[in-house]
Amino acid sequence: MTDTYATHLPVLRALLEGGQIRSALEFGMVFASTPLLVERCERVVSIEMQSVEWHDRVQATIGDAPNWDP
Repeated sequence: MTDTYATHLPVLRALLEGGQIRSALEFGMVFASTPLLVERCERVVSIEMQSVEWHDRVQATIGDAPNWDP
């Protein structure tokens, strides 16, 4: 079964592989792309607008990465 929240990952991975994208501004934190951005970018700012609970769940999963401003 396909994760409908992760269908963009192949495209995002391809964009990040070139190494030219060093920072990201993300609207909507997701368990699929947020960890990938934090892993591959020098700086990531994530903005979660749906709920504090969702923000806290994603942040707890990823942890305190020095390059991530959730």
